[in-house]
Amino acid sequence: MSMSIVELRRLSEYCEFGSMLNEIIRDRIVCGIADDRIQRRLLSEPELTFEKAVELSLAIELASKIFKICMKRREQLDMQMRLMVYHHMFTNLIRKLITATERAWWYTGVIRVDSKMLSVITVEEEVK
Repeated sequence: MSMSIVELRRLSEYCEFGSMLNEIIRDRIVCGIADDRIQRRLLSEPELTFEKAVELSLAIELASKIFKICMKRREQLDMQMRLMVYHHMFTNLIRKLITATERAWWYTGVIRVDSKMLSVITVEEEVK
């Protein structure tokens, strides 16, 4: 937006618009805006000056960019949260499976769990 204002001023440099220059550029800004929301907002202003048109256009454009950045960041955070939840669920499932397997081996006498070291010792290793 700011580049288009500079470009309009540059193009109108050799025109003899005089005191009407700001009004003409204002009208060109309002009519040339590609974003319908900004254009409707500018057209709804009862006393729209050149300065007000520039100020509102830049503010709405900046707010839109910030919103897009926030939404992208939100999507990234949502993905990170989903990954954390899946990791937690997977880790718990593995722990349950290991615990169930250890329990089964414990009952069959294949292994015993060393409670101090929190490790699994097979009966064969214990004998050696």
